[in-house]
Amino acid sequence: MIFKAGYFSFHIVNQDNLELLRQWRNSEFVRSKMIHRDTITKEEQLKWYQSINNINNLYYVAHFKNEPFAMVNFKNIQWEQHTAEAGVFVGNETYLSTETPALGGLLLSFFTLNALGFIKLTSKTLAENLTASSYNSSLGYTISENDGTIIHWNLLRDNFNKKSIKLMKAVKVLSGFDDHWKMEMNENDFQIGLVERLQQRLKSNNVSCFENKNKAGHFDIHFPIVK
Repeated sequence: MIFKAGYFSFHIVNQDNLELLRQWRNSEFVRSKMIHRDTITKEEQLKWYQSINNINNLYYVAHFKNEPFAMVNFKNIQWEQHTAEAGVFVGNETYLSTETPALGGLLLSFFTLNALGFIKLTSKTLAENLTASSYNSSLGYTISENDGTIIHWNLLRDNFNKKSIKLMKAVKVLSGFDDHWKMEMNENDFQIGLVERLQQRLKSNNVSCFENKNKAGHFDIHFPIVK
């Protein structure tokens, strides 16, 4: 699956980008910010991928103008409770000091919370990772627990929308977003039931989603971020 929104695209983790993700995850500047810091082998990465290749775990490699720069995930999804655990890390070091990761995070969080109807996201970060804490706070996350080592965060949809409303006009301009999301699905997405589940959620939230008659598995979703 690939979500496209303006200059951004979010590619579901698969066999094609799995090794890139492992290299990012093992780089020192990423590992130093992680709760689990062990080096990951190819065998461990493949086993992990097999465990998350389902509709309850959505891991994306985020691209900006076709260049991969970060991993964004929504895992342990509880579809009936409308909740998930969110996570993100920047893997392409050249993007660390840019606004690109924040723009991409805002776009995908907006879609997940509003178009897909999630009402709550949780997150965990190291207390020493001040950049992650600042990012979470900017989105509207609040601290639910802090033991001095790990901070647990909650993000309610209403808090996110209140926090982001002033930012979304800028996001729309800087991201090249034209109010249309493109969704490209592959055979695996159909097999694991992801296409059916996403269509159900979009329909239940009154979001227009149309399949391209000339391209099977290609969908156009009209969902503005600024009204």
